[in-house]
Amino acid sequence: MAAVGVIDESSPEIGVDRVVYTMALVIVDDVDEDRVRDALTAVLNRRRPLHWESEGTVVKQRIVDLLCTLPVTVHVCAATVHRSTQQSTRVRLLREHLLEYAGAAGAGQLLIEQRSKAEDDLDRREVRDWFRTSPHRFRGIEHATKSEPLAWMPDTLAGVWADVVRDQGDGFIEQLVGSGRLLSLSRE
Repeated sequence: MAAVGVIDESSPEIGVDRVVYTMALVIVDDVDEDRVRDALTAVLNRRRPLHWESEGTVVKQRIVDLLCTLPVTVHVCAATVHRSTQQSTRVRLLREHLLEYAGAAGAGQLLIEQRSKAEDDLDRREVRDWFRTSPHRFRGIEHATKSEPLAWMPDTLAGVWADVVRDQGDGFIEQLVGSGRLLSLSRE
C-alpha cells in the first residue's frame, strides 16, 4: 500500500517584516484518498476553497472535528523568519522535516498546493533532488489548486499551528493532539 503526502503552508505576519512560515504534511493512504476527499467535501458542503485565515469559527471547528476522525497522520513545522527568506525557509523545512516524514510514511506521491509556475518548478527540483539522495521511493509530485479538498487539510493544520506560534491558539491544537493524528510539531 502506498500513500500520498499533501503539503501546504501558511505565513501570517508577526511584526513589520517577519512571518511565521508554517508547513504541514498530511499523509493519506492511497486506499483512503477518495474517501477522505469525499468526507471533506460532504462535511464542509462548499463549492469554494477552504483557507484557514479567512474562515469563521464554525467552519474552523467543523474541519478540525473532521480531521480528528479521518485516517490521516500529520507533521507540522514552523519557523519565525524575515519576510524575504520565505522561499529559503520553505526549502529548509521541506528538506529537514517534511520530505523525510513523507518518505518514511511511504508517500512517494506528493500533492502540493500550487503557487506560481516558477515556485512550482522550484518545488519539483527540490523534491526530486532530495529523493535522489534518499532511500525512499518517489513516484512524483503534483501541484493542486486551492479547490482540491485534500489541500484543505494541510492548510488547516498550518493555520492552526501558526495561530499557536502567534499566541492566538483557541484549543484546536489540543483537540488535534488528543486525537492522535499529529505525529510531530516543531517550531524554530
